[in-house]
Amino acid sequence: MARNSDGLERIRSEKERWAREFKLDNSPQVAGDLGMVIDTVYTPADIQDTDFLRDIGFPGEYPFTRGPYPEMSRRRPWRYALFTGFDTPAKTNERWRFLYQAGQPSFNIVYDLPTHLGRDADDPLPEDEVGRLGIPISTMRDWEVLWEGLPMDTVPFNSNIETLAAVIIAFHIAAAQKRGVAQSAIWGSVSNDPLSTAVSKGTTVLPLEHGVRLATDLIEYATRHMPRFFPVNMKAVNMAEGGASMEQEMGFVFSNALCLIDETLKRGLDIDDVAPKFSFFCCSTTHLFEEAAKYRAARRLWARLMKEKYRAKKPASMAFRFTGYHNPLWLYSEEPELNLVRRAGHASPRFRRSLCHTNREEPKPRAGHSADPRRGDQHHQDGRPSRRLLLHRVADQPD
Repeated sequence: MARNSDGLERIRSEKERWAREFKLDNSPQVAGDLGMVIDTVYTPADIQDTDFLRDIGFPGEYPFTRGPYPEMSRRRPWRYALFTGFDTPAKTNERWRFLYQAGQPSFNIVYDLPTHLGRDADDPLPEDEVGRLGIPISTMRDWEVLWEGLPMDTVPFNSNIETLAAVIIAFHIAAAQKRGVAQSAIWGSVSNDPLSTAVSKGTTVLPLEHGVRLATDLIEYATRHMPRFFPVNMKAVNMAEGGASMEQEMGFVFSNALCLIDETLKRGLDIDDVAPKFSFFCCSTTHLFEEAAKYRAARRLWARLMKEKYRAKKPASMAFRFTGYHNPLWLYSEEPELNLVRRAGHASPRFRRSLCHTNREEPKPRAGHSADPRRGDQHHQDGRPSRRLLLHRVADQPD
């Protein structure tokens, strides 16, 4: 931002006088637990090279530092959905029906470990894991049971599976078509990020080359035939949970995203058709201001990459859309009630909406909680309210 040079020089001079007068040079350096040295005070002189219109701008406009939508969460409602999947497809369907009838407007699917690894539920090798931390899906019939009595066109679903995403979406397309629902009407998203699993998660099923090819097949197919479906949700969270710093988290996930974009463009698609299909699943810690800066920098970098490297023209191609997810590595088994305080810093709507303007939040409930959307929140088993919800912005996906 252009500033009067005489005014900035006066500020610098006054700061030096102030520091001398109070002998601040004798004070020890102060650094945060990320290792960054924190100055005693900051002034406009510290951001003299910042051009507001070039570097910050307005929400909904390049470089999207302040968010992809003009009013962000001021007007469009949030979409409530619980991360759900357990026991059997029939049991999960029973739960989904309850949630849907109570007002939940979308579904978020968690799969068990055998499903992530491509193992059938009747395989003796993973039998102890079947249905334990998610839903087991082995066949298309399982998928049909999961969706029995639920709409497949008017309600979006978000599917958290990476390497075998194409198989799950093939099930969904086939099941929807049997009901007379065209694939062009299917609304939702899927992770489909095999690169992140290879780096940190360990649920890679195929050799990496073929995993990337299968992921690209799904991106291409959805781009050509499924206008309401988002076929890739890049998992920065896997990097963070694997021990990456904030810079590494975004650097690795951007590298993975650009790899998939490059592979998809080789299929003859245009960047302005492909880039809007990408979204990101990021990790948040208790470092409130650093996390806000991370997300704003990521938005600006993504916009520049799409515009300058790939020559994108549509604003939707340059907008960085992401989910803000709390990092479970910051939650501890000792004195677990303190995790509520830690989670407040991770997933506070005020933090996300006012500082980061995240498009989606995904905190998880503790064991011993039940959910009833009719009450507008989650509850302890004794009925005490616990406002920890999975929140989705309707604006994440097209109407």
